[in-house]
Amino acid sequence: MKKCVFFGLSLLVLAAACRTSEPQVNDSEVRFNVGITPYQGQSQQTARLDDGSKIAIQVEDISSPGEWGETKLYVSENDLLSSEDPFVITEGQGDMIIRAWNVGENMSGFPSEWTVKSDQSADEESLTTDDFLYGVSTMGYGADGDIVFYPQTARITVNVLSNEYLNDFSQISSLKLGNGDMALSGTYTEPVSGINYGTWIAGEGNSDISPLRLATPSSDCVATYRAVIIPQNMEGKNLIILTLANGVSMSFVPASDDLAANIEAGHEYVCDVAVNGEDMALIVTVSEGGAWTDGGSTDIDSDPLTYKEYDPQDTEPKIGDYFYSDGSWSDGGLRRIYYEDGAMVWDDVKPEPLLTNPDTQKPRSVIGLVFTTDTERMGEAEKQALEAMGSEPHGLVISTFAVGSGNKFAWSYSTVDETEIGIRNTSDFVSCDTDIDGYYYNQQIRNVRRDDFEFGMYPAFSEAADFASEAGGPEEGAGTTGWYMPSVGQWFDVLRNLAGINVDDDDESYMSMSQTEFIWTSVADVPEALNNAMINVPAGSKVLYTSDYVLTSSGVSQTQSRALFLDSFGFLQCSMVSKTASAGTIRCVLAF
Repeated sequence: MKKCVFFGLSLLVLAAACRTSEPQVNDSEVRFNVGITPYQGQSQQTARLDDGSKIAIQVEDISSPGEWGETKLYVSENDLLSSEDPFVITEGQGDMIIRAWNVGENMSGFPSEWTVKSDQSADEESLTTDDFLYGVSTMGYGADGDIVFYPQTARITVNVLSNEYLNDFSQISSLKLGNGDMALSGTYTEPVSGINYGTWIAGEGNSDISPLRLATPSSDCVATYRAVIIPQNMEGKNLIILTLANGVSMSFVPASDDLAANIEAGHEYVCDVAVNGEDMALIVTVSEGGAWTDGGSTDIDSDPLTYKEYDPQDTEPKIGDYFYSDGSWSDGGLRRIYYEDGAMVWDDVKPEPLLTNPDTQKPRSVIGLVFTTDTERMGEAEKQALEAMGSEPHGLVISTFAVGSGNKFAWSYSTVDETEIGIRNTSDFVSCDTDIDGYYYNQQIRNVRRDDFEFGMYPAFSEAADFASEAGGPEEGAGTTGWYMPSVGQWFDVLRNLAGINVDDDDESYMSMSQTEFIWTSVADVPEALNNAMINVPAGSKVLYTSDYVLTSSGVSQTQSRALFLDSFGFLQCSMVSKTASAGTIRCVLAF
């Protein structure tokens, strides 16, 4: 569409256009100059017809005043309407009344009903086929007619304001108008003489609208949206629904005294929307025709939406999803995560793994479970490795197998200071919880300690490096980092997300046993909780957990490493074990 330019009655374009035929003597072929009144409330924004726009024009029946006769199709060019079959008026006939309206590809009778699209996201920024324009004028002998159109539909413009909680468009997942409670069509009655806007009876309010996002947002906004709607009452209904990329959805529901409660013909309602990140609600200010009112805030449900919702058909990976030998994944049953405490809601019946890839129709096997998709809980080395191979970081997977079928291994056979190569010593809960650099530690042992590593001085790390031959999976560099021994913080995330254990130091059952060892005394049967996460994994694709130590790639001191004891009698211990002792089993993870 072209940029809007308003032509008032006194400024109507008088340029000539080519006529399709010469009129008879004392006959006048009627063309029409066009003006369009903007939606009331627009900020100095006017409108014009695109060249090629189709307009239906109907003349009053001379023999039956008050009744309308023949309809002819006119086309716009340079704000002048002309026709291949124009109206012709004879000298001395006197002025005749006409009415005009915009049409689509096919001309039909006068529109007693009008419908707007549900998906307007691909519309033009100027007038669209959703805008209903109507005008009444006269035509006489020897001069072009003048038509001023008035928009009979309404417009809503939504400015999403930039603030400390929302400052980039990437944080927005979607914005829509209505939530199955907006009418897309209505019955229309033309205005009576001296009035510019007709009356509407809205149809069933059972839809919503995806608006157009303007190429350039309004000042101080991350996005500006616009849609044409049928005039209707939206009191108590969801007028605006904003969904953030983190899954939180909020809506604006106009109260009876809000300007946007009753949407009127020919008006534009500008809604300035700000996200209150503390209350997870919208603060909306509505302007129309220069008047402003505080629209207040409300949410879709009676309680604030403080959770992220998941659908079985989601293509993005999530916690608990099955991870397969071909690098794909499928739904594992997670349906909701609450932001405040991380509590999860799972499907009542855990989905079965899909052992045939639906995209390739090739067989695949389960090799792991996704245990985090929070990229903030991925080490920088993992993310850099994936980005270097052109892969977007998605999350971390823990294998459903155990290294060496559950045998125990020593961390190393030498006791050197590994902090020299960047492996941190974890001395307390905070240092353990923040230690998410397992991939970096494995890479440092494999590369910086290469000679000792190849000589077999780091058996746990060697077994992790060779684990692909046992568990299978995509090769390192093919969308994953390959398998490695996780750090203690990564193991904490496995326990939180797959076993449902509160691994925090503020939990009532948390207790410090010594300066470097601590315990949770009242937790679930840890091996059973982890095995339940694998309950539908085929027997040949998993090794069950038992009550035992699992090693991590984190250190404690020059002679000791960090390990976790997974107990079957209600406690979980974060311990330190001798690096040279075959003290624990290994479960590998990979980043994808």
